[in-house]
Amino acid sequence: MTYRKRFSVVPPTVGLVTTAVLGASAAAPAHADDNSTNEVRVACDTAALISAVEAANAAQGSTTLRLPNQCHYTLTAAAEGETGLPPISGDIRVVSRGAVIQRDTAAAPFRIFEVASGGDLSLQGVTITGGSTTTDGGGIAVRSGGTLKAASVTVRGNRTDTDAGGIDVAHGATAAFKGSLITSNEAGDQGGGLNADGTVGLTSTTVSFNRATRFYGGGVNIDEEDARLTLRDSAVRNNTSGVGSGGLDLDNGFVDIHSSRVTGNSSGEFAGGIYNNSQSLTIDRSEIANNATVDESGGIETYGKLSVTDSKITGNRVENGASGSNDGGGGITVYSGTVSLKKVEVVRNTVEGENAKGGGISLPNAADAVVNLDQSLISRNVVVGTSSIAGGIHNEGGSISLRHTPVTANRADKAPGGIWTDTQFVSAERSSIIRNVPTNCAGSPVIITGCKESATTATPPSVPFLSAPENSLPNKL
Repeated sequence: MTYRKRFSVVPPTVGLVTTAVLGASAAAPAHADDNSTNEVRVACDTAALISAVEAANAAQGSTTLRLPNQCHYTLTAAAEGETGLPPISGDIRVVSRGAVIQRDTAAAPFRIFEVASGGDLSLQGVTITGGSTTTDGGGIAVRSGGTLKAASVTVRGNRTDTDAGGIDVAHGATAAFKGSLITSNEAGDQGGGLNADGTVGLTSTTVSFNRATRFYGGGVNIDEEDARLTLRDSAVRNNTSGVGSGGLDLDNGFVDIHSSRVTGNSSGEFAGGIYNNSQSLTIDRSEIANNATVDESGGIETYGKLSVTDSKITGNRVENGASGSNDGGGGITVYSGTVSLKKVEVVRNTVEGENAKGGGISLPNAADAVVNLDQSLISRNVVVGTSSIAGGIHNEGGSISLRHTPVTANRADKAPGGIWTDTQFVSAERSSIIRNVPTNCAGSPVIITGCKESATTATPPSVPFLSAPENSLPNKL
């Protein structure tokens, strides 16, 4: 029979920083059967929290630890290894409205939580902050075989010398976040906010203002094959990286981004928004906007399989680097792999540099790349520099087909302003190439079939879906 018990934990006398103890204390009950659900009201006392976690690990069945609202628990020493609280090996739910669990700033380095293999931790309404480690996972580490569920949780201001400043989800681990915030964390290497090498879901969650100091993935990083990451109604914004991939660095895995925003991220090189070398990246009804890098790719840089539907890629920038030579596209750079864009706006992206190319889309040395655009729009993209070419599309060796996709009103300082290519497109079916400056295609080694340099004032075909996806995106992530 499933039943519920309530009890408090007596705080042991240890040298920990605490706040006032709330409520009466009583001895813990004996273990119940495997289906039991124990409920513990934990005093506002750090030692009481440690004791409660130890007891919950030892209990059979599930234990809910209810923390006082707004209580601050300050850990002064690691319970084990580099983890402040006892590693989670049982089935434990920690619930509060605004409780904070933090590391004392004067303490030696340790993270706050570790979920061991077989452990199941649920967090609700708490803030995890101040963790600092020399190993992966500055705030929380979920080991292979462990499970983390977080709702209305803030993971803020944690750091590590290696990967995953905020949260490390190892290969074989599972984590789900809902209505949560992962912010202002820092990794010495990769994954400033989140290392997602297991199975990870983000729903109505924001990953923001995190930093990867030396390498990649200011917001999110994936390295492991078969990792699975899903973003739904979420945002990855204003993250930074020292070298590349300010928003998401996807070296592997299967990634789905639905009704989400990747915006305002920046990097010193490679992709400002998303670096994609995954097994599969799918983006739908989303926005990749206002990301920036010094070199390579403003919005998305891809080597793998990429499918984008009903989305916007807009306002991304490749800024003038030290060399003044940029191969990357302002919106998308495709080096290899298969890319499908359907009902996608690639608009108002910019590349700056003496030899800038591909304000909207660039395929540099892309003999292994296949790009199919359907019912999309390449418009108002710009390349700036004395020898800049191809404000719209730049292609070296790739296979491109256009279907109902206007390439219009793009600009370069040197002809052509619309499309530069050294190979004939597979097709350009009902796709107007018009009003590009200084030319549509003249100046390209190969002139796209049907591309004309007339003084037409015709407007591009209307595409009813354009701008509609924005209405479905979360407004305040």
